[in-house]
Amino acid sequence: MFFKRVSASLLKLIDKILGIFFSLSAGLLTAQFPQYLAQYLQRLGGHIDESRLAAEEFALPALAERAATLAAGLDAINKASPFLRLPVFIANGRWDIARKAYENHTPGMTFTAEELCYLAVGALVGLLIYSGIKGVCRGIWLALRKLGRRFGKKHINMSGTAV
Repeated sequence: MFFKRVSASLLKLIDKILGIFFSLSAGLLTAQFPQYLAQYLQRLGGHIDESRLAAEEFALPALAERAATLAAGLDAINKASPFLRLPVFIANGRWDIARKAYENHTPGMTFTAEELCYLAVGALVGLLIYSGIKGVCRGIWLALRKLGRRFGKKHINMSGTAV
């Protein structure tokens, strides 16, 4: 009796700790997006400037087109509201530049309203993911228990007779 009560309270504690862990991890991860986006935009601006300079200096129309394309993506991201920047970034981002920005990304938080909103949404998503994982695990556990009860009553030995 004592062992059941202790194990039940221990499982509840582990459940709470895992819920907090998933929530905080996802929140902190999504709160990094505004900082990463700022670093991406700086790198993108550098690419635009370099493309324009090279297009003018060497009279290369392909680089002028590249500069115009990059500038259009930059304008789209800058004109988006803070809460729509993620989908606009996904739609207009240049993944080669984004990859390089990620390689050199320095995590940080400035505690702006935008970052706090990303933190809150990320924490909620993390909690929902944990709840989903917990529900799937619980369903598997209940199915295995049901199967064990069904086959646990009749054990068949090596000779094929029920014991």
